[in-house]
Amino acid sequence: MERDRVKAKKNTGKYTNVSFATVIEDQGRERNVHVKARIHYRDKGMGDTILLLHDVGLSSDIFKYTGNYLSRYFRVVAPDLPGHGSSDCPNIDFVIEDYSLFIEAFVKTMGLQNITIIACGQSCAYAADYAIYNQKNIHKLVFINPGALRDVKGPYSKLESVFGGIVIKLFKNSSFARRILENAYFDRTIINDQDVKILTRPFERTDVQECVRASIANFDDSAILRGLDQLDMPILYLQGGEDMVSSEKNREDYIAETGIPYELTIRNCGAYPFLEKVENSCQGIMRFMAE
Repeated sequence: MERDRVKAKKNTGKYTNVSFATVIEDQGRERNVHVKARIHYRDKGMGDTILLLHDVGLSSDIFKYTGNYLSRYFRVVAPDLPGHGSSDCPNIDFVIEDYSLFIEAFVKTMGLQNITIIACGQSCAYAADYAIYNQKNIHKLVFINPGALRDVKGPYSKLESVFGGIVIKLFKNSSFARRILENAYFDRTIINDQDVKILTRPFERTDVQECVRASIANFDDSAILRGLDQLDMPILYLQGGEDMVSSEKNREDYIAETGIPYELTIRNCGAYPFLEKVENSCQGIMRFMAE
């Protein structure tokens, strides 16, 4: 797999080195590997810690507005997941367990304690798996549109097909990304070039394109769903009231298996409440955290 080294001067965040051990499938056999990855992240604010985990195919840029708002009251840490954004693309299978082990290593490296995790899409499964084994270090969880990216209406479902390699290259096209946002937003008039760039920038790297496809193809959260009732903490499910692209079934499956579920629907909002309705979403999250 080609690995592009992204220069730090192109980013507004910081870098840290993260190490963890995992298992990869190599020619039909499992092999233990020790992973070392240079991770790009943003760290802003003071107080109780919020960890923001973006969905597959995105980066910490997606939380630009949400992070700025919440950092007035909390310490907000947002990494680019391995194989995403400006982080390294390590030689792993990009399954749930790999991402969970990364979260554990990143949290330890950063010295984060008693954290609230806000996760989107497939990262909800990554966060849940981490939380199952690290419950003492989790305050609360916020899940936004949990479930497989392949189930989201639109071009994401085509990335697993034989034409996936061709389709994924379209994601770095501004016109293509704008159409994705237009389908995902309730109010299309507020879409701007900066928001479009948030979607296109991660796909400018060819190695990220490969990692995204692997993350989608290898995603299986069936074991996570069965384990959600083990989580002895409140979980808030946040969604847009006019979301026409996310999988309602996935969200309902997660809620049904959660021991302490809360739900928050943002009115006049589509699939990206953390972009389209930042203040409403953040205020709802803060009320949930204060309970």
